[in-house]
Amino acid sequence: MAKIGRNDPCRCGSGLKYKKCCLLKEAEAQRAAVSAGAGGTSEYRPVIRMAVEKAQQIAKEKRQTVGALGVLLLFCTATGDAWLLEITGGDALQLSDQGLALDVVIEENPETTEIEWSHTYELRPGQFAVTSYKDKSEKVYADYPVEEIEKVVAAIKQGMPEGLEGMVHV
Repeated sequence: MAKIGRNDPCRCGSGLKYKKCCLLKEAEAQRAAVSAGAGGTSEYRPVIRMAVEKAQQIAKEKRQTVGALGVLLLFCTATGDAWLLEITGGDALQLSDQGLALDVVIEENPETTEIEWSHTYELRPGQFAVTSYKDKSEKVYADYPVEEIEKVVAAIKQGMPEGLEGMVHV
């Protein structure tokens, strides 16, 4: 049997995408089986949420870091800012501002992850530019670790199978 993609028509013939139909049913059945086998406890851990909380703590300490999490990149600056970037779509979410953690919306479960992105971003020579989804205002940061960010983005893209980059979007 051929593997079905999340966005392919569901094999049951409902006319819905697989992710909106049988994937949900199959995932629920798997979750129930895991819970039953583990004495009623689930093993799921919200990986992105945990990474965001860690980044917010690092930003509070005003330590500069850049790291990858799948197709996502998290970075913190020495000024206490922190961002989550989705490298295939150009979306960004500000996590901290001058060391203060911001409220962010991330819905994460075993089947899907939904992130309420706050900005789009662009890496320019020596600059990190963001455009707010809310009011379309642009802000440019010249003191961000752009070279390190570019290196991590390149490493993430290099590790992706050919053709996958255009298909992945969180």
